[in-house]
Amino acid sequence: MATRPKKSGASLSVSERKTSRKAIPYNTRALLWARAAGRCQYAGCNRSLIGDLLSGSPNANLAAIAHIVADSVHGPRGDAVLSPKLEVAIENLMLLCDVHHKALAERGAWRLLLPKYSPDLNPIEMAFAKLKALLRKAKARTTDDLWRALGDICDLFEPDECWNYFKTAGYVAD
Repeated sequence: MATRPKKSGASLSVSERKTSRKAIPYNTRALLWARAAGRCQYAGCNRSLIGDLLSGSPNANLAAIAHIVADSVHGPRGDAVLSPKLEVAIENLMLLCDVHHKALAERGAWRLLLPKYSPDLNPIEMAFAKLKALLRKAKARTTDDLWRALGDICDLFEPDECWNYFKTAGYVAD
């Protein structure tokens, strides 16, 4: 018996794509709700997503969870490398009201990928780590000694070194 060839992701219907979607784990959904404080995360909206005054249902869930990078390579914001890695990652999810969820989907919203925040990847934190180590080494115990040590230490930061902090953090393209 011949089998019908599988459709490519681009030609899948919305319902077919939704059925093949990986479920977002409960803990991830709970953390997303906590981080959003039950409000729409669309910039400037902040609408409460719990309860509906019109229907009288105080516990109605009015939220939609949206992926920043599509959960599928074939989605509207899909990426061959990132989609599989980020399909259920909390950093890739937003809690939205129905109005903004539909608006983003209709517009085919674009994405801007920023470097992940980490103290290890923040240029100022890298400079402060060096500064603090040099201050400890100077063993300045009075205010005057501290100011003198700071002045001496600041001369130790070369422009190329500071530039490398930004490159290491991913803020500068090679």
